[in-house]
Amino acid sequence: LVPGVSYLLERQLGEGGMAVAYLARRQSPSGSTPVVLKVTRPETMLREGQMALMAFRKEAVALGRLNEQVPPNPCVVRLVDTGGLVQQIGKQRIEVPWLALEYVHGGAEGTTLFQRMNFSLSETNAAFDAGRAARAIQCIASGLSAIHEVGVVHRDLSPSNVLCCGFGEAELFKIADFGIARAEGVTATFGDIAFGTPGYSAPEQTFEDPLGIGPWSDVFSLGSIAFYILTGEDYFPVKSATDCLLLARGTDTRKKLQDCPGLCEELKSDPKTCQAIDELIREATQVRGNLRPQRAAAFATMLVPWLSARALSSRSHVKRVESVMSLRSRLSPRHWAWSMRHPTGDNRVIRSAAWAGDGQCLVSTSAGLEFWNGEAWVGAPGTLEVSAPNARLVHRLGPGEWLLADDHSRLAVYSSLERPRPIASPRVPCEPIAGSGDPDDLFVLVGLTQEGPVLQP
Repeated sequence: LVPGVSYLLERQLGEGGMAVAYLARRQSPSGSTPVVLKVTRPETMLREGQMALMAFRKEAVALGRLNEQVPPNPCVVRLVDTGGLVQQIGKQRIEVPWLALEYVHGGAEGTTLFQRMNFSLSETNAAFDAGRAARAIQCIASGLSAIHEVGVVHRDLSPSNVLCCGFGEAELFKIADFGIARAEGVTATFGDIAFGTPGYSAPEQTFEDPLGIGPWSDVFSLGSIAFYILTGEDYFPVKSATDCLLLARGTDTRKKLQDCPGLCEELKSDPKTCQAIDELIREATQVRGNLRPQRAAAFATMLVPWLSARALSSRSHVKRVESVMSLRSRLSPRHWAWSMRHPTGDNRVIRSAAWAGDGQCLVSTSAGLEFWNGEAWVGAPGTLEVSAPNARLVHRLGPGEWLLADDHSRLAVYSSLERPRPIASPRVPCEPIAGSGDPDDLFVLVGLTQEGPVLQP
């Protein structure tokens, strides 16, 4: 353990074949933080030995590479700590590895994509509406892009391995469970054993493909998940990789969006859009990897505009809001407990803060830009477009993306995904105090001048 850090187990969250997950509280000099402690089963270490160590090492390497980014990509679960615990099992002393991961609280709708889909189907009689589906697919594609950029292929993307938090425009979808990920620099493999979720894992993970395994393998999973998000049904309803291969090879055996009762109303009434999306999903789930889009971002770029064009207010959205509010009122705790996440005393003044649905935020301070990752403040790189020490306003635009404005009302889009992008500044310099909208469409900036408040589109 890091000196001064300890973990207090609170309750078990779940268990799998190789590990048990606990909700724990990470105690450190900087504060108290809820985390998920993923601990290998001792019997797994006795039975599997090197293979179990390999799975945990792969997850730690994959998430550790992503942790080097500040701000981190919000669409991937963050690694907090890693270590090992020595246990005496009979006459043997074995080291049981563990990972401390970001705790994602899903609230009333559930924490996994699978749970949120079940909530949507039961409460609104439909899967995700077009706007919500677009946000979900963008998040997952963004997370995959970040994973691929650091040389990692996930290989087991499924509705149970996507975690969710937040609501409405602030809803976030995070990729989790890197136990069978393949990372460059980790040469050990699982041999000829087939891993992954049938119907979501790419055929080349089980059967030989000249192109091998790469980012295009995760694109196959993303295509299957896109269909699930839109319909609430598995694209390939199979129990084995062989069954999935047979369905993927066929053309008449593939499901169509409009044949699924869970499709939202705005898409049911638009056959042209459904046909276009069906074709995109078919391309993303081709048997051969070289016939698919090679990058997750390329698939999302083609698919999301079709959904965004149909992102209208719908009855399902109203039903969802009513259901969540009703459930929250019934589950509301009688007593609230407070914990100190970070002690006072830092030599900084926070001027503006923009919070995300996962409890992380970017702030402008008297010392420059800083990022709260859930457990500590981390210095965020400044920009050439906006003077970081003088940044006055931080406004969240979307997952991992913010608008910055400095004392001279210079504006830039700041992102964990790409280089800062300057945008047109107001004609009249002002001290920005608030903003709202989309800088690529219509953004309203409220600022102060010596003459008084000014409102500039």
